[in-house]
Amino acid sequence: MASSPGKCQKSGYQQPEPPMRLLLLNKPFEVLPQFTSAGGRACLRDYVPLKGVYPAGRLDFDSEGLMLLTDFGPWQARIS
Repeated sequence: MASSPGKCQKSGYQQPEPPMRLLLLNKPFEVLPQFTSAGGRACLRDYVPLKGVYPAGRLDFDSEGLMLLTDFGPWQARIS
């Protein structure tokens, strides 16, 4: 029995996959576009309290604007 997209199959029971998370963040000026920081500079961890989401795309430290964050790796890789 083939499972449909978006479903997990286990012992004949189909269980929906957890929904993909997509966050929109207006990254402030002088914030690192990553979750780790060397030297105590502000980074995404200071603004996004969720674990398991990663930026899709990139903004420079000295720029501000819309950042997309997701926990869905294939989508992240496709738009980056």
